This record gives sequence, structure tokens and C-alpha cells, in this order.
Amino acid sequence: MNPAGRDIEHARRALEHLAVLRRHVERHGLDDEVSIDAVCLRLASSIEAASRLSDGARDDAFGTS
Repeated sequence: MNPAGRDIEHARRALEHLAVLRRHVERHGLDDEVSIDAVCLRLASSIEAASRLSDGARDDAFGTS
């Protein structure tokens, strides 16, 4: 897969994790430890996927630091 295709896949996975996180919060809230753990795991997975973006794609999406 070419670099642009990899970036698209990593971005898709990051957004997919965030969508699942949002649905989980909407359905279950954050009132118990299991829900909080599930949300934290999805957030960590999304961050991990985003961290795999190329430098250029990350700069385009989040700006330069």
C-alpha cells in the first residue's frame, strides 16, 4: 500500500474508534468503572492509530508543533 493509502487507513481507524467511543458514552454514560475503562481504551486506540500517520498528514490534520 502506498503512503497516502496507509494514512487514509490510519485516519479511518482513528475515526472509527472515536465513533465507537461516542456511541458507548451515549448509551452507557460514564457512571461506572467499566464504562470509563471502555472509553479510555477506545481513546487510546484512536490516539495510537493517529500516531501512525505520516508527519505530513499529521501536520495537515493537527497543525505543526
